[in-house]
Amino acid sequence: ESFRNQLNTLFSIDIYSVYAAALRTVSEEESLAFEKRMGEGRLAFSDLYPLTYLKALLGVRPAVKKISHIVIDEAQEYPAALFQTLHLFFPDARFTILGDLCQRFCSLDSGMEDIPSFFGKRRTSFCRLDKTYRCTREIYAYLQTLGGRPHEKWFDRTGESVAFFDFEAESLVRYLAGGKNTAAVICRDLAGAEKIFKQIKDMA
Repeated sequence: ESFRNQLNTLFSIDIYSVYAAALRTVSEEESLAFEKRMGEGRLAFSDLYPLTYLKALLGVRPAVKKISHIVIDEAQEYPAALFQTLHLFFPDARFTILGDLCQRFCSLDSGMEDIPSFFGKRRTSFCRLDKTYRCTREIYAYLQTLGGRPHEKWFDRTGESVAFFDFEAESLVRYLAGGKNTAAVICRDLAGAEKIFKQIKDMA
């Protein structure tokens, strides 16, 4: 048992040290921050993907052969390391990856077009869906003035023109009473939303 432990120690790879060394080539400050977290027995969320990738790359975790297909939605929110890790962990699986860069919350180091390159020599294809069905022509035309998606097309569906008016709870109630089924009220904060909700509820 003692000899086996010595062999494991001799041939094992400390991925945390490898990660710290890799960070050091980019930022000494980030490397020191990581080592401090390790000393405190914790990791940051930003450490998750690169450490998991290192485990897959160095064979610390074996590949999974039983998964045949993986579907990933909202792919614009994930870093390159995630797709590279999945490629290593699931070498026999097929992937369907969906995303929309215009809905991205955080800035990443790659775009949707780069994803196929993360899967090595696998046969991949990239398809851009550029026709939207979500809104009418009038709403879409207005969105374009705000810096929308010039490459998109839309289904030929028309509706009322975009209009602006000062908000009052009474005017919204009249709007709904005029045969409209739904209306969305977007507020700056929760307190404002609760106040308007109470006004509308009391008048309805």
